[in-house]
Amino acid sequence: MDPKANAKPLVDIRERLGWPQVVMAQEMGLSLRAYQALEAGETPMRRIHQLAAERVALHTAWIQGKPDFIKGQLAREVIEIAQHAYGLPVPSVGPDFLPIAASAKA
Repeated sequence: MDPKANAKPLVDIRERLGWPQVVMAQEMGLSLRAYQALEAGETPMRRIHQLAAERVALHTAWIQGKPDFIKGQLAREVIEIAQHAYGLPVPSVGPDFLPIAASAKA
């Protein structure tokens, strides 16, 4: 697989946050050069990098009150945790990771 393709989730998160590489690098605890090497495919993307980027997105979504910063599996996990914490059934989610009833209205 193309090394740059492996970095796509990282780039997607950064772009969704609207941040330049330097801010994402700082938030992930990396030097700018180390972060740029990840995005360029020069350094292999490891699971820890993806987890760090997801954690940054989750934290930023919470601080700014913008849940659309998180998508995919992370969004599903957050919904399941919240539902479990409040003893509510876990809703089915649609393609935009909103409850199916909400995504059907769009």
